[in-house]
Amino acid sequence: MANSWGKPVLVVHGDSHQFRIDPPFQLDKKSLKNVTRSIVPGASNVRAVKVSVKDVRFSFEMLSPLR
Repeated sequence: MANSWGKPVLVVHGDSHQFRIDPPFQLDKKSLKNVTRSIVPGASNVRAVKVSVKDVRFSFEMLSPLR
């Protein structure tokens, strides 16, 4: 469905709670270029992730915790 839609898709979850950005899905053994996954931090490293969107690109920034 994401492949035929052709626009950027962002999947956000906290499965492993280790911050990571990657292309998680494949179609015919090729990564779907328009799908990006962000695994957000958690557990002992609770921080926010700022996501910006410009044109068709996502950018990510880990924010420091407030003190």
